[in-house]
Parts: sequence; C-alpha cells; structure tokens
Amino acid sequence: MMSYAGSATPQFTIELVRPCQICARATTLWCSRCRDAFYCSAEHITADWPRHKFECKPVGNIPPPSPPLPPSSQSANFIADLQSVVQALWFPPNEESFVNVNVVCNILKGEKPTSLPVLDRFLPASDMAFVTLSTGLNGLTLRCPLQIWYSPAMLRQGVPANRSIGKITHGMAERSWPGTVLVLKFAGKTMKEHVDVDTANDLPAVVDFFIDHRRWPSISNSQ
Repeated sequence: MMSYAGSATPQFTIELVRPCQICARATTLWCSRCRDAFYCSAEHITADWPRHKFECKPVGNIPPPSPPLPPSSQSANFIADLQSVVQALWFPPNEESFVNVNVVCNILKGEKPTSLPVLDRFLPASDMAFVTLSTGLNGLTLRCPLQIWYSPAMLRQGVPANRSIGKITHGMAERSWPGTVLVLKFAGKTMKEHVDVDTANDLPAVVDFFIDHRRWPSISNSQ
C-alpha cells in the first residue's frame, strides 16, 4: 500500500501490488506506457511484449486501472521501462514533524538501471534541485548516500522557515532551512538506484546536515 503517514497530513492509499503477467509473482512494477500490466522484472516485460503490445494503450487514451496509479513523468516511448516505490522522508515547511512517504521512481533500463524519482507531488518541476549527502556524523562516509531535494527559489528567498526541520534540530542550527525538503536514499555509492530510507539510522545524518549550514548549497549554486 502507498500512503502518507502523520496525523497532520490527509490520509489516502493507492494499491500498487499486482501479479506479474508472466509468473504471477506479486510486484509493484508496471509497464509505464499503459500502467495496466504488471511485471516483476525488465526481462518479463520484454518477454511479454509480443503479446502485450496488442493491448497496450497509452494512458491518455484509456482510463487508468482501478484503483488509479500514480502518474509517470516518463515518455510513453519507454515501453519496457518499469517503476518502483521507495520510502522517503518529507519535511513539510508548515508541519511540526517530518512525514514518511512513498515516492514513485521510474526505472530506466540499461547496463546499470537508473531510477528517477517522481517528485511533482512535493516540489514544482521547474524549481527543484538536490544535494548528495555522502558523509554522516563525525565525517563518517555513508555506505548509501542520501539525496536531499529542495526548492532553490525558497532557499534564495529564505522563507518560509521549515518548522519540521526546526523541530528535529532542536534550535541548534544557526539558520533556518526554508521551504519543503524530501530525503531519498541511494542503493549504494554508484548512486544509480534508490532504496527505502531507514529513519532510525539515516535521520541523524540528516539532522547533522541541517545543523551545519556550511554544508548547505550556496545560493549562487541554487539558481
């Protein structure tokens, strides 16, 4: 299930688990062209394409399956691409605490698959950037770097101060981080794919980053 958590956030769920068309294994990956056929791997969607191509219609021409699935930012030309869902940390600027959310990632096939998070639910497409956090407490290298997405425009303006970040830093930060923030986690040092954020283990590194404003992106680099 895909859902927002947190008492201050409206609750909704989206069913994302369906059987693979080839082996019937439960999966959260689907054909990004029609979003109606589910597959457990890129190999299975490729194997099923000779049959599936006759029923595969772009989402714009038919209603989405019920219940509706999240939109994809990828072109319908990526017929064999897949999508996955990972857990992230969302820091809304006007809430008192962060929220655990699920983020859809588009998987681009290749020698080394790459996942691209779909973040338009959290940040405008024309105003988003990220910082890669590769070191944690005491300068220790993170085995799985964190990806901190933010709004460059809000960073330049300095408003609104993010209350949820202010809460977790307990007033220790010299500056208040402005605007919304979303934290994702890379699967490893190659930083090609994403995995679930482990709140207990990853949050301390995030807090340390927000406390030390010297590690923040410069305003000139956020334009």
